[in-house]
Amino acid sequence: MTLDSFDAALFAREVFRESNRVRERHQLPKLRADPRLDAAADEQATMMALQAHIDHRNPRPGLDRAIDRVLHQGVETQLVIENVARTNLRERVDDGWRRRTYAQLAAVLVQQWMDSPPHRASLLHREITHLGVAAHASLIPPTQEDVFAAQVFARLELER
Repeated sequence: MTLDSFDAALFAREVFRESNRVRERHQLPKLRADPRLDAAADEQATMMALQAHIDHRNPRPGLDRAIDRVLHQGVETQLVIENVARTNLRERVDDGWRRRTYAQLAAVLVQQWMDSPPHRASLLHREITHLGVAAHASLIPPTQEDVFAAQVFARLELER
């Protein structure tokens, strides 16, 4: 995979799957997908890629915090948690760089979150029910091949 051929939707699905694999290993229920949470995550991943900067804040009016972005998508909930991260499409190996597959990249990204106590707590939060994921590639600076990703967790009423 290269930055030019990066499929953000495919990568987001892999991050979603890997997140649920981690939750299962910790005896937690799988999270459900919600396209509105994907859209809220996409808002943040897009802004981070444009700015080449990881941040939970968003400079767009009315979209500053994760809860603002979720409410903007028409989701009513009291519990919203967000994880954001940046990782590279390639990994350093003895003889230079090696490109990662989507599954490898998702595993690396989720592991980054698991290695950070606050992000780990978000991913393993017992009260969340749904997850939205988005990612965008960035060539800023031009020599980098970074991917900016956001997870938006929420507790939504489950349909009966």
